[in-house]
Amino acid sequence: MTKSTGSIYFIRSNSEDGHKALRPPWAIPEASFVQACNACGKCIDVCPALILKAGAGRLPQIDFSRGGCLFCGDCEMVCETGALSRLIEPERPPWTLKAYFSDACLIRKGATCYTCREFCEMNAIRLQAVVGGAPAPQLDFDACNGCGECYAPCPTNAISIM
Repeated sequence: MTKSTGSIYFIRSNSEDGHKALRPPWAIPEASFVQACNACGKCIDVCPALILKAGAGRLPQIDFSRGGCLFCGDCEMVCETGALSRLIEPERPPWTLKAYFSDACLIRKGATCYTCREFCEMNAIRLQAVVGGAPAPQLDFDACNGCGECYAPCPTNAISIM
């Protein structure tokens, strides 16, 4: 007998604040993840960056306010259900998340702030000169791995990881 993906899917696939939950690296597609994950918490327990937490339905989700992902693979290695798996597509990146900047960015308001750029180990964040205005943060989407290291240090919460 297979599990139904009725209303529990919609409840479990959202984070506690109602937004789409961000799953650990190498998570299989959301509908399959919700069915496969048994909410054992092993991935949360082994995360050295401490960015995994139990979300709705006790399913693991990323909390970038705690820091960034190291892509160490520990979570995927302890997953016994296949909800986190590199085996399905070995060449697939851990996820497709990227950083996005809102208008709350201090640079966009004319202030001097380079915090996000300083925390980006991938050098994916650059400041683009704007004629007659303050420089704007630009993301090199090819270089950004979505690790989230830029998220927590941002003093105005102007960064989203989606």
